[in-house]
Amino acid sequence: MNRRWVCPRCRRGVNAPSRPRMDDVRRYCLPCSAATGRLVERTCPARETAAQARAAAAKEKVARQVDREEDAAMTFGYFPQLIRTAFARYARLRAWGPSLARVTFNLRFKGYTRALMEGRPAPETILHYARYTSGHCYGRSRIVVTVGYDPADAHLTLLHELAHAAAPSYGEGHGRAFYARLHDAIFEVTGARIPGGLRGHVFHAAARARVSDWLYVGAP
Repeated sequence: MNRRWVCPRCRRGVNAPSRPRMDDVRRYCLPCSAATGRLVERTCPARETAAQARAAAAKEKVARQVDREEDAAMTFGYFPQLIRTAFARYARLRAWGPSLARVTFNLRFKGYTRALMEGRPAPETILHYARYTSGHCYGRSRIVVTVGYDPADAHLTLLHELAHAAAPSYGEGHGRAFYARLHDAIFEVTGARIPGGLRGHVFHAAARARVSDWLYVGAP
């Protein structure tokens, strides 16, 4: 796409590609170059405006990240204990049938959350990935959860892994029985039903919205 390139000295311009080659004569104002004895390079106002917009957007993104980090740092003073307390409560939900209180629970933290808890700068390479929580269920014996800094996602991951632990046989996967248990558990915790038939990422988005609303109004 052609852009208008303008000489900063005489203000005359020509149309040229948005990224002309260094040896493209349209990149330079030849009359001004001859008059000054040095190459006078034209500038592209449209490119400068776009660069300023990108810089402003990047600055705003950094500001949002700083606010998010400050909120997370304020939360992590008691967040680990909240998660452990939540697990102890969720393990006794009626939705699971027999109590899962004897399941071993291991809580881990990603580098970003660990850095915030220890008051250290977080590595920039993992900032983008530290929001969400991941987990794994080893049958009815052990659950491991690696916590990010999103409380709603952490609570939902606990319920997700407990739904696996409540399966009658190991390796059931994400079948109809799994989602039935998880539906009942979320309703028991939040008092809100999720539309039936949802699966995968669509279900997770709807469930996270219910849990987030429940936390926002002041979960017991």
